[in-house]
Amino acid sequence: MFDMIVASMGDFIETDGMETWADEKIPKDQYLKILMKNGIPVGAVAAGDSELIVTLGLLQPLIRAKIPVGAGAANLKALVAQNLVEHHPAFRK
Repeated sequence: MFDMIVASMGDFIETDGMETWADEKIPKDQYLKILMKNGIPVGAVAAGDSELIVTLGLLQPLIRAKIPVGAGAANLKALVAQNLVEHHPAFRK
């Protein structure tokens, strides 16, 4: 509609007991929100650049396998990369 990519996965509407983390360091015309429950990512929504959609792809195995990433939502991107390598068979060497 406005030349913007929008994608979501899992539970992307906040409910009781969920922690919401929105990336405030990205440009104002983009949006990334990740929802976690008890340190486990349960869903996400992204709008804007295609690079944000790649982030959703990295989160998908963590959401499906219910892999805890801890309470450090601010470090979630680094934790996603680390957990993919450690826990997801497709990324093991």
